[in-house]
Amino acid sequence: MDPDYPLLPADDEIDLWQYCLKTAIINIQKNAKPYERGAHSGVTEHLYYKESRVGYAKGFSYCCGATYEAFIKAWKECFTEEDDENMTAEQAKEMRAHFFVYGDKDKYGNFKYALGAPGGLLWLAKQPGLEWLNVEYLNDPAQIQFGDFVQMQFTREPMGSGHSVIGLGTGEWNGNDIVNVWSSNNYYDQKWPHSSDQAVGNGWDYYRQYSVRDGWQRKFHIGRIKGE
Repeated sequence: MDPDYPLLPADDEIDLWQYCLKTAIINIQKNAKPYERGAHSGVTEHLYYKESRVGYAKGFSYCCGATYEAFIKAWKECFTEEDDENMTAEQAKEMRAHFFVYGDKDKYGNFKYALGAPGGLLWLAKQPGLEWLNVEYLNDPAQIQFGDFVQMQFTREPMGSGHSVIGLGTGEWNGNDIVNVWSSNNYYDQKWPHSSDQAVGNGWDYYRQYSVRDGWQRKFHIGRIKGE
């Protein structure tokens, strides 16, 4: 583990993509903003990709924006923007729709973005010129590794309550198997050592791997970019 960030792996334990994502998380965390949803993108600063603004900052953050900001910053560091076989500005904006779980439906009446960021990664890897992108989809929280993009579904209704996070790995807390994550949130368990005295907004958090409410078990949609 990284001694300065105990929930992040050491540099020599991760691949290039994970390193870029780690760098992005540290960069955003240093610029952490209070949590507040509203007429903004939830990012900590205006976010640009190929000279096109893809995220509007207003001094606050929330989960969709925090994870999208980390994705864009890591992508820009890991892959040359000018490369022809790279994501376009239009595709970056479409990825935003996935991260933000827009409510659009396809011609069959299905919600296009219900899987969140993991669905976006699957979509991106099918785009012309991006077939080199190696993406894996999982739904078992016990398999979450550092750098996985995770969309949690809290209700039976796929477009109901949910949360967008970046997985940091698994662990145990209070006798429960948990997933360690980073994102932006409006509540942290102050008894958990990694979020003690942590203000709401960008930060470290955990969720139980197995949680049932009203007879329904929480779903985890997990997307992983597989590096070399």
